[in-house]
Amino acid sequence: MVNGRGDKESAFMAAGGSMISPATTAAVLHGSRGLTNATGAIADAYRNEIGAVYLVGLPSIASAPFLPPHGERNLIKSIGNFVKFHTEITEFVDENDSKKEKDRKIKDFFEKVNKVIENAKSFPIGPTMIGLPQDAMEERWIPYGILKNQTFTYHESFLSTEITKAIAKILKNKKHPIILIDDFLFKTRGAKESLAIFAKKIQAPILQIRYLRGPMLFERLSSTQNPYFAGSYDNKNSHHQKLIKMADLIITIEDRNGYPRVIGQLPNCQKIAITSNPAMTKKNNYLKRGDSMLTGDVSKILLSLTEYINPSHANEDKILSYCEKLHRASTVKIQSNRKFHFMRVEIAEIFTDIFQKVKNPIVVDDSQMLGGLLFEGYDKFPENLRVFGDHGGFIGGGMALSAGLALVYKSRARIFCFLGDQSFVNGFQSLVSVTQEKIPITYIICNNGKSVSLLKQAQSADSHAFNDGIDRFLQNAPFIDYTGLSKELGIKAYKIEFDPESKNKNKKNPEHILRNVLYKELNSKRPVVIELVLPSYPEAWKGIWAIKGNDEAS
Repeated sequence: MVNGRGDKESAFMAAGGSMISPATTAAVLHGSRGLTNATGAIADAYRNEIGAVYLVGLPSIASAPFLPPHGERNLIKSIGNFVKFHTEITEFVDENDSKKEKDRKIKDFFEKVNKVIENAKSFPIGPTMIGLPQDAMEERWIPYGILKNQTFTYHESFLSTEITKAIAKILKNKKHPIILIDDFLFKTRGAKESLAIFAKKIQAPILQIRYLRGPMLFERLSSTQNPYFAGSYDNKNSHHQKLIKMADLIITIEDRNGYPRVIGQLPNCQKIAITSNPAMTKKNNYLKRGDSMLTGDVSKILLSLTEYINPSHANEDKILSYCEKLHRASTVKIQSNRKFHFMRVEIAEIFTDIFQKVKNPIVVDDSQMLGGLLFEGYDKFPENLRVFGDHGGFIGGGMALSAGLALVYKSRARIFCFLGDQSFVNGFQSLVSVTQEKIPITYIICNNGKSVSLLKQAQSADSHAFNDGIDRFLQNAPFIDYTGLSKELGIKAYKIEFDPESKNKNKKNPEHILRNVLYKELNSKRPVVIELVLPSYPEAWKGIWAIKGNDEAS
């Protein structure tokens, strides 16, 4: 039991704790004000398909009709739009109940609790919520023996043999299949191994959706893990254009955002979508008459399909060589002046070294621009690195989310959380609980002085927007010292400044400082904050943050 020091913070911490294994953690939220305060965090968990469980305290059954301050009409049902499943307890045992009525109410309670846990764990994974009236929780009305012997069920769906054989036949009859994956794939246990077997069986190059604005750092496949990996998909890359045009079948796997603004227009060839969340795949609108969708545990679906496909090695060497060529062609070319070498090259190299020194490194990214910068060096990151970006767009949830993750995995992994200016300001309340619980986590804040991304976006349409960028509106809040604030909360904090225009030859090299600080705190049992002060010049961030979507003319 941990006090998250805030309903929003507790909701994010519970999501973090269940990010790898659903229904591992739960958050207790206080009534309507606590739940509405935490709604953004819950909605973010929903979009990121995290199976956290939320227990919401409600007014007593007797007082609920009078709407006390912590009650609202249809509260659970209304906020239930942002969870996968919701329910509430509406009655409990009364001393005047018959034994039959008592048994019914106890059974109803357990059935509802069971559904909350089962839905959090089953595909599509997602948060669940149950409303618990105050009096139902205060009274002792459930016999301990029943609680002790209670078991929770878990149902799993399987593809029929007929469907599996029919899809396998389609796969066998295609000459130029391509696999397009999204990072949601890596949330499924055994997915990388299943994908490797599947790609080898059908001899198909693999491309992965890349995000070029908003959150940009997500877990990515590597060519050493899977030699059929042809890189992050770029619809402006001539090699990728050629590959896509000659495809006679595209298999999308765990696609959530494969719509034109993100990936451009897919060709009109036949498509098979393999997904654990059919609604989030269907919305992308590329499946037409004659296309297919398989839903459920994608790792098991891939393996079941391979059982009905005979391996073909005729063109294996040729296809592997082609995949290697495509991967080289898709490697990010850093578009920056040499004077920004520290931020555009060395920062990623330093973290590569640090990740390699850790048994199980995990990154939670809530930084956007720093995440985009680090993605440029992803090819060098170790294979065992786990990365969780935010598909929910909540700026400021990363601090508490990573804290929940670190609480659950503190003896098995080292957690690094990358933050931007606004995500720190939005989320620093979570540092209270982080300090209180002595959670071992490393926070890295990118302080580049202003919202570089939004200013870049605005000035692409109007070069004089926000008074040529001088207006304070998109600049950092004045007088807030991130390092100082962290120290006031009892957290060890460091500020590392990089000024490419500095003429001071005696100034310490930021590369050495960052590397030494990270090594020094690598095995710290307490939280650490590192503030990286980076320039805001547009030239320093060249190539990061696309100002247009892939559905717009260049």
